[in-house]
Amino acid sequence: MKQWYAFFFALWLSLPLGAQQWGNWNWNWNGSQQQDPFAASSLRIVGNFKGWQGNTVVELSDGTFWIQREYTYDYCHRVNPRVILRNGKMWVEGCNEDQGVEVEQLIGAEKLSVVNIVDDNGTKVLVLSDGSAWTSPWAPIWDFWIGEECILFQNGGWKCLIDDEVVDLVPAQLPQHSMQQSGGYIQYGIPPSSFFPRVPSAPAETILQLVNDTDWLLYACVISFSAAEGWVSRGWYKLDPHQSIQLSLGWYNGTVYLYAEDSQHQYFWYDANLPYRFCVHRVNAFTIPHSDVLPCTGSDYKKVQESAFQVQPGINTWWFQP
Repeated sequence: MKQWYAFFFALWLSLPLGAQQWGNWNWNWNGSQQQDPFAASSLRIVGNFKGWQGNTVVELSDGTFWIQREYTYDYCHRVNPRVILRNGKMWVEGCNEDQGVEVEQLIGAEKLSVVNIVDDNGTKVLVLSDGSAWTSPWAPIWDFWIGEECILFQNGGWKCLIDDEVVDLVPAQLPQHSMQQSGGYIQYGIPPSSFFPRVPSAPAETILQLVNDTDWLLYACVISFSAAEGWVSRGWYKLDPHQSIQLSLGWYNGTVYLYAEDSQHQYFWYDANLPYRFCVHRVNAFTIPHSDVLPCTGSDYKKVQESAFQVQPGINTWWFQP
Protein backbone atom coordinates (compact mmCIF):
# COMPACT_ATOMS: atom_id res chain seq x y z
CA MET A 1 0.00 0.00 0.00
CA LYS A 2 2.86 2.40 0.78
CA GLN A 3 4.23 1.89 -2.71
CA TRP A 4 0.89 2.90 -4.25
CA TYR A 5 0.74 6.08 -2.17
CA ALA A 6 4.27 6.99 -3.25
CA PHE A 7 3.42 6.34 -6.91
CA PHE A 8 0.30 8.52 -6.95
CA PHE A 9 1.97 11.28 -4.95
CA ALA A 10 4.87 11.38 -7.42
CA LEU A 11 2.36 11.50 -10.28
CA TRP A 12 0.51 14.36 -8.56
CA LEU A 13 3.71 16.38 -8.13
CA SER A 14 4.55 15.97 -11.81
CA LEU A 15 1.45 17.95 -12.80
CA PRO A 16 1.25 21.75 -13.09
CA LEU A 17 -0.22 23.47 -10.06
CA GLY A 18 -3.62 23.79 -11.67
CA ALA A 19 -3.70 20.05 -12.26
CA GLN A 20 -3.19 19.01 -8.66
CA GLN A 21 -6.44 17.80 -7.19
CA TRP A 22 -7.05 19.25 -3.76
CA GLY A 23 -9.56 18.44 -1.11
CA ASN A 24 -9.63 18.02 2.62
CA TRP A 25 -6.49 15.96 2.54
CA ASN A 26 -4.37 15.25 5.58
CA TRP A 27 -0.88 15.13 4.15
CA ASN A 28 0.57 13.26 7.13
CA TRP A 29 -1.33 10.07 6.35
CA ASN A 30 1.71 8.06 7.38
CA GLY A 31 3.48 9.24 10.48
CA SER A 32 6.66 7.46 9.46
CA GLN A 33 6.85 9.13 6.07
CA GLN A 34 6.57 12.92 5.74
CA GLN A 35 5.66 14.32 2.34
CA ASP A 36 6.04 17.87 1.00
CA PRO A 37 3.02 18.83 -1.11
CA PHE A 38 4.53 22.30 -1.70
CA ALA A 39 7.63 20.98 -3.44
CA ALA A 40 6.18 21.76 -6.87
CA SER A 41 5.05 25.29 -5.96
CA SER A 42 6.98 28.38 -7.02
CA LEU A 43 4.46 30.80 -5.47
CA ARG A 44 5.17 32.45 -2.12
CA ILE A 45 3.51 35.04 0.08
CA VAL A 46 5.61 38.21 0.12
CA GLY A 47 6.76 39.13 3.62
CA ASN A 48 5.21 38.07 6.92
CA PHE A 49 2.07 35.97 7.01
CA LYS A 50 0.23 35.96 10.34
CA GLY A 51 -2.56 33.57 9.48
CA TRP A 52 -6.14 34.02 8.36
CA GLN A 53 -7.93 36.83 10.19
CA GLY A 54 -11.29 36.85 8.39
CA ASN A 55 -10.39 39.41 5.69
CA THR A 56 -6.68 38.75 5.24
CA VAL A 57 -5.02 40.20 2.14
CA VAL A 58 -1.81 38.68 0.81
CA GLU A 59 0.61 39.56 -1.97
CA LEU A 60 2.05 36.66 -3.92
CA SER A 61 5.46 36.47 -5.54
CA ASP A 62 3.90 36.65 -9.03
CA GLY A 63 2.67 40.20 -8.28
CA THR A 64 -0.98 39.32 -7.68
CA PHE A 65 -3.03 40.19 -4.59
CA TRP A 66 -5.66 37.97 -2.95
CA ILE A 67 -8.27 38.48 -0.23
CA GLN A 68 -9.74 35.87 2.08
CA ARG A 69 -13.34 34.98 1.26
CA GLU A 70 -13.97 32.25 3.83
CA TYR A 71 -14.90 33.34 7.36
CA THR A 72 -12.31 31.44 9.35
CA TYR A 73 -9.52 32.30 11.77
CA ASP A 74 -6.21 30.51 11.93
CA TYR A 75 -3.22 32.19 13.54
CA CYS A 76 0.26 31.20 12.46
CA HIS A 77 3.39 33.19 11.72
CA ARG A 78 5.47 32.41 8.65
CA VAL A 79 7.92 34.46 6.56
CA ASN A 80 7.57 34.14 2.78
CA PRO A 81 5.76 30.78 3.01
CA ARG A 82 5.09 28.75 -0.09
CA VAL A 83 1.49 28.53 -1.24
CA ILE A 84 -0.59 26.49 -3.62
CA LEU A 85 -3.51 28.16 -5.40
CA ARG A 86 -6.17 25.88 -6.81
CA ASN A 87 -9.80 26.44 -7.83
CA GLY A 88 -10.31 29.53 -5.71
CA LYS A 89 -8.60 28.12 -2.62
CA MET A 90 -5.17 28.77 -1.10
CA TRP A 91 -3.02 26.45 0.98
CA VAL A 92 -0.19 28.03 2.98
CA GLU A 93 2.89 26.06 3.97
CA GLY A 94 2.96 25.45 7.69
CA CYS A 95 -0.53 26.83 8.27
CA ASN A 96 -3.64 25.35 6.66
CA GLU A 97 -2.00 22.47 4.84
CA ASP A 98 -4.89 20.05 5.26
CA GLN A 99 -7.70 22.36 4.12
CA GLY A 100 -7.54 25.34 1.79
CA VAL A 101 -9.11 28.71 2.49
CA GLU A 102 -11.34 30.35 -0.13
CA VAL A 103 -9.75 33.43 -1.67
CA GLU A 104 -10.48 35.91 -4.47
CA GLN A 105 -8.03 37.85 -6.60
CA LEU A 106 -8.06 41.62 -6.08
CA ILE A 107 -8.09 43.01 -9.61
CA GLY A 108 -6.42 46.39 -9.93
CA ALA A 109 -4.82 46.40 -6.48
CA GLU A 110 -1.72 48.58 -6.18
CA LYS A 111 1.18 48.64 -3.75
CA LEU A 112 1.98 52.26 -2.89
CA SER A 113 4.06 54.10 -0.31
CA VAL A 114 2.72 56.48 2.32
CA VAL A 115 4.61 59.70 1.55
CA ASN A 116 2.90 61.99 4.03
CA ILE A 117 0.26 62.33 6.73
CA VAL A 118 -1.32 65.79 6.64
CA ASP A 119 -3.43 67.31 9.42
CA ASP A 120 -6.47 69.11 7.99
CA ASN A 121 -8.16 70.83 10.91
CA GLY A 122 -7.92 67.76 13.08
CA THR A 123 -8.56 65.25 10.28
CA LYS A 124 -5.59 63.15 9.25
CA VAL A 125 -5.13 62.84 5.47
CA LEU A 126 -3.16 59.91 4.08
CA VAL A 127 -1.08 60.86 1.02
CA LEU A 128 0.14 58.02 -1.19
CA SER A 129 2.99 57.90 -3.67
CA ASP A 130 0.64 58.09 -6.68
CA GLY A 131 -0.59 61.49 -5.48
CA SER A 132 -3.95 60.30 -4.16
CA ALA A 133 -5.23 61.54 -0.80
CA TRP A 134 -7.48 59.64 1.59
CA THR A 135 -9.13 59.80 5.00
CA SER A 136 -10.66 57.03 7.05
CA PRO A 137 -14.21 57.45 8.38
CA TRP A 138 -13.70 55.01 11.27
CA ALA A 139 -10.10 53.99 11.84
CA PRO A 140 -7.34 56.31 13.03
CA ILE A 141 -4.54 57.29 10.67
CA TRP A 142 -1.17 57.15 12.40
CA ASP A 143 1.82 59.39 11.68
CA PHE A 144 4.21 56.46 11.99
CA TRP A 145 2.70 55.05 8.78
CA ILE A 146 4.88 57.48 6.79
CA GLY A 147 7.26 55.34 4.75
CA GLU A 148 5.11 52.23 5.12
CA GLU A 149 3.63 50.38 2.15
CA CYS A 150 -0.12 50.44 1.48
CA ILE A 151 -1.88 47.89 -0.71
CA LEU A 152 -4.74 49.95 -2.12
CA PHE A 153 -7.73 48.01 -3.40
CA GLN A 154 -11.47 48.27 -3.95
CA ASN A 155 -13.65 45.72 -2.21
CA GLY A 156 -17.02 47.06 -1.12
CA GLY A 157 -15.36 50.48 -0.99
CA TRP A 158 -11.75 51.62 -0.99
CA LYS A 159 -9.43 49.91 1.47
CA CYS A 160 -5.74 49.88 2.35
CA LEU A 161 -3.74 47.05 3.86
CA ILE A 162 -1.12 48.75 5.99
CA ASP A 163 0.81 47.60 9.04
CA ASP A 164 -1.10 44.27 8.92
CA GLU A 165 -4.43 46.09 9.19
CA VAL A 166 -7.15 46.62 6.58
CA VAL A 167 -8.31 50.25 6.82
CA ASP A 168 -11.44 51.65 5.12
CA LEU A 169 -10.70 54.78 3.07
CA VAL A 170 -12.61 57.56 1.35
CA PRO A 171 -11.11 60.06 -1.13
CA ALA A 172 -10.02 63.39 0.31
CA GLN A 173 -8.57 66.71 -0.79
CA LEU A 174 -5.24 67.94 0.40
CA PRO A 175 -5.52 71.09 2.50
CA GLN A 176 -4.28 74.21 0.74
CA HIS A 177 -1.42 74.74 3.18
CA SER A 178 -0.01 71.21 2.79
CA MET A 179 3.60 70.83 1.77
CA GLN A 180 6.23 68.21 1.25
CA GLN A 181 10.00 68.55 0.99
CA SER A 182 9.98 66.86 -2.43
CA GLY A 183 7.46 65.42 -4.77
CA GLY A 184 5.83 68.55 -6.14
CA TYR A 185 3.47 69.80 -3.43
CA ILE A 186 3.29 73.59 -3.26
CA GLN A 187 3.89 75.22 0.10
CA TYR A 188 1.03 77.54 1.10
CA GLY A 189 -0.59 77.11 -2.29
CA ILE A 190 -3.28 75.06 -3.89
CA PRO A 191 -2.03 71.60 -4.86
CA PRO A 192 -2.14 70.81 -8.57
CA SER A 193 -5.24 68.96 -9.71
CA SER A 194 -3.22 65.75 -9.98
CA PHE A 195 -2.97 65.73 -6.19
CA PHE A 196 -6.70 65.89 -5.64
CA PRO A 197 -8.60 62.67 -5.10
CA ARG A 198 -7.65 60.22 -7.78
CA VAL A 199 -10.14 57.63 -8.87
CA PRO A 200 -7.94 54.80 -10.12
CA SER A 201 -8.68 53.78 -13.67
CA ALA A 202 -9.74 50.30 -14.66
CA PRO A 203 -6.93 47.77 -14.33
CA ALA A 204 -4.61 47.58 -17.30
CA GLU A 205 -5.47 44.95 -19.88
CA THR A 206 -3.11 42.08 -20.57
CA ILE A 207 -2.54 41.68 -24.30
CA LEU A 208 -0.85 38.59 -25.72
CA GLN A 209 0.63 39.31 -29.14
CA LEU A 210 1.45 36.21 -31.17
CA VAL A 211 3.88 36.71 -34.07
CA ASN A 212 4.35 34.20 -36.87
CA ASP A 213 7.92 34.75 -38.04
CA THR A 214 7.83 31.82 -40.48
CA ASP A 215 6.83 31.16 -44.10
CA TRP A 216 4.09 28.73 -43.01
CA LEU A 217 0.48 29.13 -41.99
CA LEU A 218 0.31 28.35 -38.27
CA TYR A 219 -2.46 27.53 -35.83
CA ALA A 220 -1.82 28.32 -32.16
CA CYS A 221 -3.50 27.66 -28.84
CA VAL A 222 -3.14 29.43 -25.49
CA ILE A 223 -3.55 27.89 -22.04
CA SER A 224 -4.21 30.31 -19.15
CA PHE A 225 -5.22 29.81 -15.53
CA SER A 226 -8.60 30.62 -14.02
CA ALA A 227 -9.33 30.28 -10.31
CA ALA A 228 -12.73 28.83 -11.18
CA GLU A 229 -11.86 26.61 -14.16
CA GLY A 230 -8.20 25.72 -13.65
CA TRP A 231 -6.00 25.62 -16.76
CA VAL A 232 -8.18 26.54 -19.76
CA SER A 233 -7.07 25.68 -23.31
CA ARG A 234 -8.27 27.94 -26.14
CA GLY A 235 -7.65 27.71 -29.87
CA TRP A 236 -7.15 27.54 -32.71
CA TYR A 237 -5.82 31.00 -33.55
CA LYS A 238 -4.87 31.42 -37.21
CA LEU A 239 -1.47 33.03 -37.84
CA ASP A 240 -0.71 33.88 -41.46
CA PRO A 241 2.97 33.87 -42.53
CA HIS A 242 4.85 36.86 -41.11
CA GLN A 243 1.69 38.23 -39.50
CA SER A 244 0.65 38.77 -35.89
CA ILE A 245 -2.55 38.81 -33.85
CA GLN A 246 -3.40 40.27 -30.45
CA LEU A 247 -5.45 38.40 -27.86
CA SER A 248 -6.95 39.99 -24.76
CA LEU A 249 -6.47 38.05 -21.53
CA GLY A 250 -8.38 40.61 -19.48
CA TRP A 251 -6.29 41.42 -16.43
CA TYR A 252 -3.80 38.58 -16.14
CA ASN A 253 -0.46 38.39 -14.37
CA GLY A 254 1.34 35.07 -14.45
CA THR A 255 2.15 32.11 -16.68
CA VAL A 256 0.48 31.15 -19.92
CA TYR A 257 1.38 28.13 -22.04
CA LEU A 258 1.65 28.29 -25.84
CA TYR A 259 1.58 25.68 -28.58
CA ALA A 260 1.48 25.94 -32.38
CA GLU A 261 1.62 23.71 -35.41
CA ASP A 262 1.69 24.40 -39.13
CA SER A 263 -1.35 23.78 -41.31
CA GLN A 264 0.19 20.60 -42.75
CA HIS A 265 0.93 19.15 -39.27
CA GLN A 266 4.62 18.80 -40.10
CA TYR A 267 6.16 21.35 -37.71
CA PHE A 268 5.34 22.00 -34.06
CA TRP A 269 6.31 24.69 -31.56
CA TYR A 270 6.64 23.72 -27.89
CA ASP A 271 9.22 23.22 -25.15
CA ALA A 272 10.06 19.53 -24.93
CA ASN A 273 11.63 20.08 -21.49
CA LEU A 274 8.29 20.89 -19.87
CA PRO A 275 6.45 17.84 -18.52
CA TYR A 276 2.95 19.33 -18.63
CA ARG A 277 0.36 18.36 -21.24
CA PHE A 278 -2.97 20.00 -22.03
CA CYS A 279 -6.03 18.83 -23.91
CA VAL A 280 -6.87 20.39 -27.31
CA HIS A 281 -9.21 19.54 -30.15
CA ARG A 282 -7.41 18.28 -33.22
CA VAL A 283 -9.36 20.39 -35.73
CA ASN A 284 -12.19 22.52 -34.37
CA ALA A 285 -12.14 25.69 -32.33
CA PHE A 286 -12.23 24.87 -28.62
CA THR A 287 -12.35 26.17 -25.07
CA ILE A 288 -11.54 23.39 -22.61
CA PRO A 289 -11.59 24.07 -18.83
CA HIS A 290 -9.41 21.89 -16.60
CA SER A 291 -7.53 20.84 -19.72
CA ASP A 292 -4.59 19.56 -17.68
CA VAL A 293 -6.62 16.93 -15.81
CA LEU A 294 -9.24 15.86 -18.35
CA PRO A 295 -8.71 12.36 -19.76
CA CYS A 296 -8.81 13.89 -23.27
CA THR A 297 -9.97 10.65 -24.81
CA GLY A 298 -11.37 10.11 -28.28
CA SER A 299 -9.93 10.49 -31.75
CA ASP A 300 -10.96 14.17 -31.96
CA TYR A 301 -8.76 15.23 -29.04
CA LYS A 302 -5.11 15.07 -28.14
CA LYS A 303 -2.75 16.26 -25.41
CA VAL A 304 0.09 18.60 -26.34
CA GLN A 305 3.21 19.94 -24.72
CA GLU A 306 3.80 23.68 -24.75
CA SER A 307 6.11 26.58 -23.99
CA ALA A 308 5.78 28.70 -20.84
CA PHE A 309 5.53 32.49 -21.07
CA GLN A 310 5.25 35.02 -18.23
CA VAL A 311 2.80 37.83 -18.99
CA GLN A 312 1.60 40.93 -17.17
CA PRO A 313 -0.71 43.89 -17.91
CA GLY A 314 0.39 45.56 -21.14
CA ILE A 315 1.50 44.05 -24.45
CA ASN A 316 3.38 40.75 -24.22
CA THR A 317 4.89 39.48 -27.49
CA TRP A 318 5.67 35.85 -28.30
CA TRP A 319 7.48 34.90 -31.51
CA PHE A 320 7.02 31.62 -33.35
CA GLN A 321 10.27 31.35 -35.31
CA PRO A 322 11.63 28.84 -37.85
